[in-house]
Amino acid sequence: MLSWIIPSCVSVWEQSGDIVEIERTLDHGLFAAIMALAEAAGADGVVKWAKARIDAENIRNLLRIRRFGFDSSEVVSFLHGGGMIAPSSLTPLAGEQFSGWGRVLGYSDVGLAIAAVAEDDEDFDALIVALERTLDDYCSSVLQEARYSSDAPENVLAFLWGKEMEVKNIRTILVSKGTKSSPDEVRRMMRRGYF
Repeated sequence: MLSWIIPSCVSVWEQSGDIVEIERTLDHGLFAAIMALAEAAGADGVVKWAKARIDAENIRNLLRIRRFGFDSSEVVSFLHGGGMIAPSSLTPLAGEQFSGWGRVLGYSDVGLAIAAVAEDDEDFDALIVALERTLDDYCSSVLQEARYSSDAPENVLAFLWGKEMEVKNIRTILVSKGTKSSPDEVRRMMRRGYF
């Protein structure tokens, strides 16, 4: 099904050596595989999580595009289909201030989640950290609906996602020890683990 990914990446490497294009190809393949597996599971909550995960990654990509000053005509190639929000609805946000993104996307769950993140014009790095944590917590919250169902397949996914968040938290703690970050800064970066 996704046998095209590696040959495509090798072809790009041999022709241009464009690492950004290779990363885009790998990401498109990853999210296509996540959606295929979610749909094969046949559980609404798993599909909803996969769509939320794609939306969260698209929002992250928009912020990265803004940070690195990519041309707005290139935005679509960095966005993944299959989420609850169509890439064509996200494309205009690349030219907007982040403070308005939550309002524009207010019709969606991810829009409501990011509306709580405040933009600090002086500290773009703090905005990225806050958004990353908010988006991870949003993906975790999508799985909480199945929490009290003992046989819901979403619980397996929630456990695995929670473990991934624990690894991020450990990595955050180790990096903060090396950089001598304040405990308050570290607390702001911590994600929710398995409920």
